[in-house]
Amino acid sequence: MPLREKLYRTILALLLVPLFFIMTGEQYDWGDDFAQYIIQAKNITEGKPQAENGLIRFAGFPSYAVEAYPAGFPLILATVYGFWGLQIQPYLIMESFFLALSALFVYGWFRKLTGSLAALLISLLFVYNPYTLEMKGQVLSDIPFTALVFLTLLMFRDMKQGGIHPLITGILCALVTSVKINGMVLVPALILSDFLTCRSSELPGSGWIKRFILRTGSLVGAFLAVFLLINLILFPVPVVGLLSFYREAVTENPVKVFSTIRYYIEVTGELFFIPGASNLIKGLLVLALVCTGLIKIRERYIIPGVVWMVFSVIILLWYPYNAGGFRLLFPLFPFLLYFMYKGLEGIQEQISGSRAHRFVPVIFSAIILLYVVPWLALCSNPRNNDGPMEASAAEAFRYLAENVPSEEAVVFPRARAMVLFGHHPGAYLVRSLDSRENLKMFRESGVRFLMEPLARGKDSPYDPLLEKYLKENRKAYTLLWQNGRYALYELNE
Repeated sequence: MPLREKLYRTILALLLVPLFFIMTGEQYDWGDDFAQYIIQAKNITEGKPQAENGLIRFAGFPSYAVEAYPAGFPLILATVYGFWGLQIQPYLIMESFFLALSALFVYGWFRKLTGSLAALLISLLFVYNPYTLEMKGQVLSDIPFTALVFLTLLMFRDMKQGGIHPLITGILCALVTSVKINGMVLVPALILSDFLTCRSSELPGSGWIKRFILRTGSLVGAFLAVFLLINLILFPVPVVGLLSFYREAVTENPVKVFSTIRYYIEVTGELFFIPGASNLIKGLLVLALVCTGLIKIRERYIIPGVVWMVFSVIILLWYPYNAGGFRLLFPLFPFLLYFMYKGLEGIQEQISGSRAHRFVPVIFSAIILLYVVPWLALCSNPRNNDGPMEASAAEAFRYLAENVPSEEAVVFPRARAMVLFGHHPGAYLVRSLDSRENLKMFRESGVRFLMEPLARGKDSPYDPLLEKYLKENRKAYTLLWQNGRYALYELNE
């Protein structure tokens, strides 16, 4: 390895060290997906089925959430839960570790495409973007997922004609899909990319077809074997039910392509700071740079990443969930930065000719210094999250533990958080029912207790529909206990 390359890698590794100290305090929030993942991790350590998430299910009505996510991320979390239980800091350090890995893999992927300096800048702007750091302060699967995606792309790019490389790539695809189910998009994306690569190879006659079939067979076989081993044999999860849940979400919510495109353009605009510009304007500027970069690229190494990115965008447009924000775009963020970089190169080449390579690194460095670095100072201040470990919430859960039998279900806006932190089965309002119908359903199901969050705020679990339900059914409930932020009610006989 050349000395210069060693220097760049050393610089990157050193600059990633602060990740382990930023947003790694005791900072719980009310994330319900986080609760689901920890419940599954707890089940793994205790030898319980993955689908036992403590939710009360109301027959004939839409599910509150999936019964269980694929077992990959809970398996990662189980290694932390087994030692530290519900202490949040070890989980956040684990997220920092995977974010650092992501940066290293992103650097390795783009180094062949842009050179070491540009790859370094792309990696740093990716991990130190304020929204990335904000997401690192939560325990979600997106960061490990992104690390595994780029590791898989690296392995696929360097895949040899024979040997174990296709098998390893298939195994990595299985791990990616076990962390997030939409990772299965990687398999057809890589197959199509390999088809394009093999077809343009210099193998005589139909030799490229044989090469393609052998590599595809090995990849798909390894993917299916490992994914089924993890998720159906060793740690069974209701995969069919998971896919049915997402299918129902698609069928019940019509696809609105143009509104979804606008939404994600605005979300992309949130990632960048331009004084006075709306998120839509910023997003359109980013889109223009990305399109310019797409036109400019010629490197064959980028093909797998581009195909995967296109497949991922199709899924985002097809799946009608416009509430995930940056989280759903996160694995694509390094590609956005890469195409922005190439787009800026194209613009600079038109203005300054061959000197373009001198200006674009300066622009990216300026973004890092002027936008990211000042924000890091804010990270040193602990956040006052309205989460399950906040004093009022902890007091409410203590009252529950001491006064409500553990087998009694409790209605709460974050039903899975109630299971994990309140140690009671979680129940929920069915959104398609009105207040009277929900009351009838609770009576028939024997759900007698309800906890209402009183405080409103960005991080609060306050639910206006729950407030409306109580207002319209006030005579049906008796107030048992209340502090400044939570109230506990019991359904009258």
